[in-house]
Amino acid sequence: KATNVEWEMENKTFEVDFKMDFSEQEILFAPNGKIVMKKQEIKISELPEEIKLQLKRNFKNETIDDIQKITKGKSVYYQIELESPEEKQMFFSENGSLVKSI
Repeated sequence: KATNVEWEMENKTFEVDFKMDFSEQEILFAPNGKIVMKKQEIKISELPEEIKLQLKRNFKNETIDDIQKITKGKSVYYQIELESPEEKQMFFSENGSLVKSI
């Protein structure tokens, strides 16, 4: 069951934020009701192995603040926020490639 449900309209899309099974989630809808994008908070253990390896190799001194799985159309991405002297946000494809933006 979804809790803490909040709706808002932004740039002609409808956004709903909610919690389900202790996970924060967000869904964006187009004006015609079709899903544009889904975001779901996940644990590091739920990341694909390639992304975990990238983080261990290249960001071992960084602290992970937040991880989100993003589904946009048929593509899946992972947004990872790191804390260091300053906050850093990165996007990875399912195969572990770093992506500039989604």
